[in-house]
Amino acid sequence: FDDTADFIYSNYLKALAQSNNQKIIDEIEVHNRLRLGAVAPDITWKDGTKEKKLSEMHGADCYVLIFWSSTCSHCLNELPPLHKKLDDFKEVKVLAIGLEDDEKTWIPESAKLPHFEHAIALGRWESGYAKTYAIQQTPTFFILDKDKHIIAKPLDDKGVIGFLEGK
Repeated sequence: FDDTADFIYSNYLKALAQSNNQKIIDEIEVHNRLRLGAVAPDITWKDGTKEKKLSEMHGADCYVLIFWSSTCSHCLNELPPLHKKLDDFKEVKVLAIGLEDDEKTWIPESAKLPHFEHAIALGRWESGYAKTYAIQQTPTFFILDKDKHIIAKPLDDKGVIGFLEGK
């Protein structure tokens, strides 16, 4: 058994790790940054002239982060019913981060979700927050506890509600 493991390492894994070292390192860092139990990376946004931070949000038992886009049809279908349903959860606050090219469609679409806090990340997939949170699709959801630790990563709006109802 050890000989087989040594052979695989010497002939395949070692060379793979050496040639793809940065990619492997990047994947490990993303995994560690976004693992369950990790403190969510901070997000900063402007609300008028006031700067706000995720780390400074208070007064909720849970926080829901939603990465979405005002040009994403799935987002435009899922977010309004989720917005309405989350009104039933007074102990939950939502931060919706729009991955956008500009504010043109984001402003009117985000206005339709008045109970959410809204941040915009210009540059869409290349924005700092899309990269920090390894966003591959929209909408993407993270649920945080009161101390901003990641406690769930539901796949869709129904998963968000299911998790919150099960708490």
